[in-house]
Amino acid sequence: MNALRDQIHAVMGRSPGVDAIRMRASVDAILAQADNADTQARERMIASVSQVDVPVDDFVPMSMALAWVEAPAGSAMTSMAKQLVAERGAAPLDDRGTILRWVDRVDHSVDGGTVHTVQPTYLIRVPHAPDTALMIRTTILDGGNGEHAAANDIQAMTLLSDGIVATFRWRNDG
Repeated sequence: MNALRDQIHAVMGRSPGVDAIRMRASVDAILAQADNADTQARERMIASVSQVDVPVDDFVPMSMALAWVEAPAGSAMTSMAKQLVAERGAAPLDDRGTILRWVDRVDHSVDGGTVHTVQPTYLIRVPHAPDTALMIRTTILDGGNGEHAAANDIQAMTLLSDGIVATFRWRNDG
């Protein structure tokens, strides 16, 4: 997390109109919350992916987290998927309908302000396990305290996330 924190701080320092001191404190608080959440949910969390040791000009302020999701007891993942379609506007990412996608905008209140994120999230059912799915959540830093990144930057990072997830396939070991 420290490498990610350093990269985000460097990017913020180069962004016009960003109150870097307040944003740094906000980002530090969110990353601390993420560290805590990761510790609490470690059994379900599979992996997290973010850039490290990347020049500031090449850094993309987004990360991805992968976790197993279990359907509520007595139901199948299809019920959960129907609920996501109805309540979150989820829709298939791919033509075969194997990847369900929705996007949330989440504001994180931290000491000294608010950090804005965009979170494309994907649900991929596990073959032969009707009550289990893989969830991939991308978190894109969208600014803070009412300041937002350019819409075309957010769109480009969202498309990058979609492209990465669209390549996902289950391996057949049989």
